[in-house]
Amino acid sequence: SAADISRIVQQLGQVIQSSSTTGQGTVKTNVGIISG
Repeated sequence: SAADISRIVQQLGQVIQSSSTTGQGTVKTNVGIISG
């Protein structure tokens, strides 16, 4: 649904922010998206 898409887009933004800091942060965020 549109709500799911917007939520995924927000989480992808968090992935970008995390990846600029630590790789582990990206992995944790990706797991959140997958299990989301």
